[in-house]
Amino acid sequence: MAHLNTFFIQYEVTGSGEGSEDYEKGLATIIVFARDETEARARASRYVAKQGFAIQSFQRIHLLTNQHRDMLNPILANLLSRAELYGIAYIFDRYYQPTPPQ
Repeated sequence: MAHLNTFFIQYEVTGSGEGSEDYEKGLATIIVFARDETEARARASRYVAKQGFAIQSFQRIHLLTNQHRDMLNPILANLLSRAELYGIAYIFDRYYQPTPPQ
C-alpha cells in the first residue's frame, strides 16, 4: 500500500454548496490524504465541485506534518479528524455576501 501524505488546500470558490446561496463567495479549506501534491489537488478540486462550488482561484497547498497537526486550532483539528475518517473533508468560510439579485 502506498504511503499517503496529508495535504491542506485552500481555494477561493463561488456557488451553491450545501447551505449556501448561488451568489456566495468564500474560501474552501480541504484536508485530503494523497500520495503527492498533484493527486491531492485533483481529489480536492473534484470534491469541491461535487459539493456544488466552482473554484475561482487556487490559494495555497501545504503538506501537514506531525508538528503541524499538534498546532492546529480546534476547527482545523476537527476537519483533520473528519478527513482521517473519510480520506477528505472540507469547510466553507463565507467572506462575501452581496445583496441577492432582485
